[in-house]
Amino acid sequence: MSRDKKEEAAALAQLRRMSDGQWTCSSCEQIHSGLFDLAFFCPAAWTEEEAYEPNANVRFDGNFLSEDFCVINGENFIIRCVLTIPIHGLDQRLGFGVWSTLSRANFEAYLEEFDDGHQGKGVEWTGWFMNRIKEFGETYAKPCWVYPQKDRQRPHIFIADEECELGRAQRDGISAKRALGVFRAYGHSA
Repeated sequence: MSRDKKEEAAALAQLRRMSDGQWTCSSCEQIHSGLFDLAFFCPAAWTEEEAYEPNANVRFDGNFLSEDFCVINGENFIIRCVLTIPIHGLDQRLGFGVWSTLSRANFEAYLEEFDDGHQGKGVEWTGWFMNRIKEFGETYAKPCWVYPQKDRQRPHIFIADEECELGRAQRDGISAKRALGVFRAYGHSA
């Protein structure tokens, strides 16, 4: 077996151990359960204090940030989404809590049905990806598709340009070794 295949097999075994139970992170020294999503607190364009207001206080003027909604200068309307990347050889995906712009009309439509959870019937919106994900080249302001989900689940997001590094990763998946590298880049390793 080649060195690359041995390294990939070892990485896959490590990811499986991580996904099957609790593990102590050698970087942050916390005990984690399973493979967890990596999340961005706010969009990269947010320049105010990183503190959430309640979702119910959403405002359309000025600046606003909650766990699910962001408004910048009363002009940019942004929502939290979930981006996933398949990992070769593993049923679980690498997940990120990220942010995407929406038009004001789509933002208002999302807010209108947010609490009752009736979204997700064939709706797709366009937006701009609002975070920089380490290990995937330049990701900020890439065009994307946003798909609302039912039952108050966060929308799924897909990079529209499947030829950029992140778009290819979403389409084709990544190696276990690369997935471990992403966790390390964000300060987590078993």
